[in-house]
Amino acid sequence: MDFRKGGLRVLGGLAALWLGAPLFIPGCSTGAVGIDACRAIESARCDAAPDCQGDENSFGIETEEQVSNCKVFYNDHCLVGLENTEAEPAQDDVDKCVNAVAAVAKCKRTPDIVTMDACNTSNENAAETVEGEAGRTPCEVLQEPELLKACAFVAEKPEEEE
Repeated sequence: MDFRKGGLRVLGGLAALWLGAPLFIPGCSTGAVGIDACRAIESARCDAAPDCQGDENSFGIETEEQVSNCKVFYNDHCLVGLENTEAEPAQDDVDKCVNAVAAVAKCKRTPDIVTMDACNTSNENAAETVEGEAGRTPCEVLQEPELLKACAFVAEKPEEEE
């Protein structure tokens, strides 16, 4: 038996196995839900972050370059999706959340607004917080956007007690 012929058969078989392997491997998925929603919301938070400059709940983001870096970071970070994996949020819900984040930032830029109570009355409830959270500052809410009624879908639903 000529080794060269047998070696070529082995190499040919290995090549066929290597090229055919993807046909037998099931598709990979992260199971991530809401990647685009996460990116839109985090982009809005990055845009709002400089408004909290000097606040005790500051993001440490002040310049346009830092805002841009924030968006790049969250572009990758959001590949894991939203905490709530029950269902992909509707675009309308995402838009409402992004608008609520922008409304909170607008409240922070208004000198006489200190809490979300004052923000809600001056902002046509666009930044209305979930029950019991209206006493927080706008920057506290920007740190945890799920505290906004419009963004409540972001957080994982609490398990119901039996």
